[in-house]
Amino acid sequence: MPATLTASREAARAAIWYVFEGALIVAALANTSGATPPASASSNLSDWFPYLLAGSFDLFLTAGSSSYNSTNVLLAQLQQLSFQLSYSQSVTYTDIVIFAIPVQRPAVAAGQPTYLSPFVGVIHESSPITLNTGQTKTYRLDLTAKWL
Repeated sequence: MPATLTASREAARAAIWYVFEGALIVAALANTSGATPPASASSNLSDWFPYLLAGSFDLFLTAGSSSYNSTNVLLAQLQQLSFQLSYSQSVTYTDIVIFAIPVQRPAVAAGQPTYLSPFVGVIHESSPITLNTGQTKTYRLDLTAKWL
């Protein structure tokens, strides 16, 4: 007789709590215009370094609280992150590279992976965006954890 695993919703909540709750979320602008080939959304964070714009364009957000989803028992979510780009000078970008610096900091022993600043992902625009002085653009980000 085959055995089955019944997934616990606590695992998804623990995962999102551990990585994201209260974390510092960094959104860094990048411009891959003319890059051959450009970094892809599935690349490593370090692959994006050559394309990142000046640190003065970086945004820093503090992630909120995690909770269970009200309709899917195996889904945990973070409060929606909303950030607005607005600068005192014009800027052109194609991507927003997002990574997290978690509040929970495990002790790292030799030989263990050091995923202390998880690469969350990339918001990719289909064509370059130029924000002129005084213009704004708002993004909203929903982070979830779910058993597959």
